Amino acid sequence: MRRLLYKNSLFGLLQNILSTVLLFVTIPLFIKMLGNDAYGVFVLVSIIGNLNIFTNIGLNTTLLKYISEQGKCEESDNDIAVSLILLSIVVIFIAFLALYFNKFVLINILNTPIDYRNDTYYLYIYLVFANTILMIGQIATSVLDAQQKIYITNSLQILYNFLYWGLLMIFLLLKMGLKEIGIAILIAAIIWFITIHYYAYKHWGLIKFKGSFKNLKRIIKKQTSLGFQVYIAGLVGFFNEPITKIFISQFIGVGFVSFFDIALKFRNQLWGLFGKAFHPLTPYISQLKEEEKIKNLITDLEQKLLFFSAPIVVIFISCINAFISLWIGNNVQIISISCSFIVSGYLIFSIPVLPIYVYLMVKGKPLKTIIIQLLNVFINSVLFFVFLNILGYYSIIVANFGAVFFSFLLCLYYQKKYLNSTIFETFNKLVKLVSLFFILLFCSFVLHLIVNDNLLILIIIPICLLSISLLLFKYMVFFSKEDIIKYFGENNIVSNLTLKILLK
Repeated sequence: MRRLLYKNSLFGLLQNILSTVLLFVTIPLFIKMLGNDAYGVFVLVSIIGNLNIFTNIGLNTTLLKYISEQGKCEESDNDIAVSLILLSIVVIFIAFLALYFNKFVLINILNTPIDYRNDTYYLYIYLVFANTILMIGQIATSVLDAQQKIYITNSLQILYNFLYWGLLMIFLLLKMGLKEIGIAILIAAIIWFITIHYYAYKHWGLIKFKGSFKNLKRIIKKQTSLGFQVYIAGLVGFFNEPITKIFISQFIGVGFVSFFDIALKFRNQLWGLFGKAFHPLTPYISQLKEEEKIKNLITDLEQKLLFFSAPIVVIFISCINAFISLWIGNNVQIISISCSFIVSGYLIFSIPVLPIYVYLMVKGKPLKTIIIQLLNVFINSVLFFVFLNILGYYSIIVANFGAVFFSFLLCLYYQKKYLNSTIFETFNKLVKLVSLFFILLFCSFVLHLIVNDNLLILIIIPICLLSISLLLFKYMVFFSKEDIIKYFGENNIVSNLTLKILLK
């Protein structure tokens, strides 16, 4: 099981790394070929992708949970069949509404500039069709993930990312506009849809609809009782990113949307890196029955995530200005500040509590995730308008950081309430974490006094800070031998090497 979990995580990491590379190549090319405003418009219209939240109705997570628990049986076939039927009906209905009210969405909600109105219309239409296809295909993804075939879904996501960003680059180099970019995205979605269903059929077989209609009412009730709460949590979460972009467009200017989006791209790639690595936890925690085992797993993972997040945060803050200078070259300060605060907030306050969030989602407490998302949206909106007149664009940075901090505190409260545990059982571990963070910050400050060239900063500072981090991990004793054996096994190349690096 450990080997399969790591295989799934590894393919998730590879998928995220490739996506990151393609993303960082495409964005400056997009801005260079079509301009900053065109990219801002593209980002706004791409919000249609977030409308998947409205069509999801929580069936993907619910289906993943039930198939993981039940295994391959007639009841699982019934769950798959009913989920597919329900999701298809909802997705097609929402897509119809999106197409019918296209002018209202583009003009009144997204406030797209008049100069781009014709191209954005076609881009919008193609994105509606593409996201309809992607949404229906999530049922096949859940079927594979529930069988711990996550390495397959991640491989196919690599294919999709390669097609998505690769076709975008080709179309941009051919000097095509937003309309043609929409076609590229639709092509990528169609190819992914075909391949994901091929592998779902290969590993699960033909879905047997026998008994599905007979048990339709019971299965719908079973699916929606949990799924509706998962859906509401996702629906509330929807209002954060796209609504924030709309706020920026309406109150500050469409050009600033691109600055915020670039910061979100960094955050999403790092979030995706951890999310993909820990995605196998969802079916794994679903299968666990012993409360004490779940408690120990979640607490330990949270500690490890915090310990590893600290060096990443310092390295990121230390290098982001140099990276933006070399990567984009324009608006360096505003983009760097945006990236530093948004990414740091998520690395410190969101990623470490990912395990408890998964626990709440799959262990019958999805209502609590709704409250977490509501708090996030509420704090984000309130802080934005409180600081808008004082800080202008930077009000959204403060709002975003404050929202994830308060969500972090609420997650810790739920962990204490339901598992009777905290991230740190002893004050000593917290002191070690804070010491690690400030030692690395001081080393970064010293290194910046010595190194001034942007390219050298990107090479020397990460290597130095990473080396210092490993030394601190070793001599401040952040990890034990039992930790290494638990996660990597005993007497193998990986565990033996890790023992040498992290332990005295």
